[in-house]
Amino acid sequence: KGTPKYGKTSTRSDNPTDSLFIAVGNTGGDWRVHADDTLWASASSPNSVCPAGYRVPLDPNGAKDTYNEFNVEVNTWDLQQQNATGAISSTLKLPLSGFRGGSGTAYDVGNYGIYWNGNYVSDTDSRDMYFTTSSVYPEDSTPQGYALSVRCIKDVQGSDAIVAIEKAIQINGLATIKAYATD
Repeated sequence: KGTPKYGKTSTRSDNPTDSLFIAVGNTGGDWRVHADDTLWASASSPNSVCPAGYRVPLDPNGAKDTYNEFNVEVNTWDLQQQNATGAISSTLKLPLSGFRGGSGTAYDVGNYGIYWNGNYVSDTDSRDMYFTTSSVYPEDSTPQGYALSVRCIKDVQGSDAIVAIEKAIQINGLATIKAYATD
């Protein structure tokens, strides 16, 4: 039905002790009392939502608001499939998942795929990628109080990550774009 399974609360918390959805309202904002842009910054972050050895996509350089791994993934998609078709056909198999707004209500399931990455934009917004049946936006941002989908990727370090990123760039002939991972 798209309603939170365990109910919701409007009480923001840095360390919730229950399973209630923290509803911040559809104007957005953070579900936390004190913003923390490191919660998903790496596979070892305190609130990592991914299994050991996996993490959410990040900017390969660690910057907060630049070229990210979702861009690299999208650049491997056929130019005629820069949309939901490319997303579900990709290595990541991204469905049109919709999202849960700040009030706790689910929206646009089957119409939008919208996925968090580990980069923040401000104390209230974080970076995400979204796509529809007709387009893709790999550098979007959404209020942190919303609930978006997550796709975990294997945490590859050092030269392996550089090779993977450069290979993805070369697939589409984008030789002018450079992306580097750090250890």
